Amino acid sequence: MPGDGVAYIKKTFGIDIAPNHFSSIKSSTAGPQKTARRPGRPKGSTNKSKPEAVVAVVPTAPRVVRSNGGVDGVDLEAIRQVKALVDRLGMSTVKQLVDVVS
Repeated sequence: MPGDGVAYIKKTFGIDIAPNHFSSIKSSTAGPQKTARRPGRPKGSTNKSKPEAVVAVVPTAPRVVRSNGGVDGVDLEAIRQVKALVDRLGMSTVKQLVDVVS
């Protein structure tokens, strides 16, 4: 009861204090009141939530082997001709040619 404490302080020390001041001092010196908290990560823990990786699924055409030895509609003779062109002109020139045609 703040009234009893205020009377005791007045009688013992000769100091006048308000009852609400007495209550404030009493609650702060009684010790910190713990509030209920939710448990968190342990200190030093590094397992922060990581965003999930998004994987794109790209449909691919089925691989078709042609009777003339070519794969997916490109025959081996066309590949040999492109290789001969690269050998003769160089890769950068062939790339430039492809860029012009594309």
